[in-house]
Amino acid sequence: MRELRLKHDLTQEQMAILLRTDLKWYQRVEWRRKDVRASTIERLAAIFGISALEFLGGELPKTKVTARPPSAPHKPKTRPKRKTSR
Repeated sequence: MRELRLKHDLTQEQMAILLRTDLKWYQRVEWRRKDVRASTIERLAAIFGISALEFLGGELPKTKVTARPPSAPHKPKTRPKRKTSR
């Protein structure tokens, strides 16, 4: 995140303003001391004109998943009903 910010000649204070938050919060995020929501990642990516996936540095899988998830190999065990004495 810091690299992108510097590449775009933005200060931490300017980023905080763009995100409509305070400087301390932004610093904690940039220093990886604070987790952020997906919506915040989308806003950060939009500031830099990239997708959220590009912002996170990930790549989409090159192959499609075609197989269905395997079915359960067996039914869950059930406990026998208890007889109650009255």
